[in-house]
Amino acid sequence: MNVDNESTLELMPWHEAQWEKLLGLSIDQRLPHALLVTGPKFVGKNEFVSLFAAKLLCRETEGMPCGQCNQCLLVKAGTHADLLYIGLEDSKQIKVEQIRRLIEWANQTAQQGGKQVCIINPADKMNVQASNALLKSLEEPTANTIIMLVTDQRSTLLPTVRSRCHHIELRQPSTELATQWLARRMDAKANIGLLLEIADGSPRRVQIEIDEDFLSIRQ
Repeated sequence: MNVDNESTLELMPWHEAQWEKLLGLSIDQRLPHALLVTGPKFVGKNEFVSLFAAKLLCRETEGMPCGQCNQCLLVKAGTHADLLYIGLEDSKQIKVEQIRRLIEWANQTAQQGGKQVCIINPADKMNVQASNALLKSLEEPTANTIIMLVTDQRSTLLPTVRSRCHHIELRQPSTELATQWLARRMDAKANIGLLLEIADGSPRRVQIEIDEDFLSIRQ
């Protein structure tokens, strides 16, 4: 997964409270240097951190990222020098070399003169050496650098890493909200109740995984 470069990044309506909390901290210049974003699969974690990363780099101070300033255009193009993504590369783990690159990057001056934002996803795939290397960075944070760790397996992270991050928990929406959200995006003939039942109540899973072929095979 890369940071979402779609022209429009969407805030899931069931994440509005978490968004407003982080946005308020950012406006008040009290945003923690490390965020741990957790929640079940298909809850929208990737979309949330992508949107917030874009917001932190955007020149607008309130609301959503404007999508028009130079910072937003660089994010959309995937070429923003102050936005770093650490994920799985050629193995099943995030290795210490990747975290060392993060530390070296964070120690440099932001090229666009604002914040530097790093997303580590999935954070639970860091091996022990990588986790320990990151811990040193969390203990001695670099000014204007925000690190966002993303995982659906929070308990597998080192307790010392968890304790140094501000925890943001994303949850699935109510059935009513999920139904309303899907109804605006699906054919009127769709049996949304059945789809949500199959997807364990996750509208994003319905949107991503469940299509006509899936339903035919299930039937």
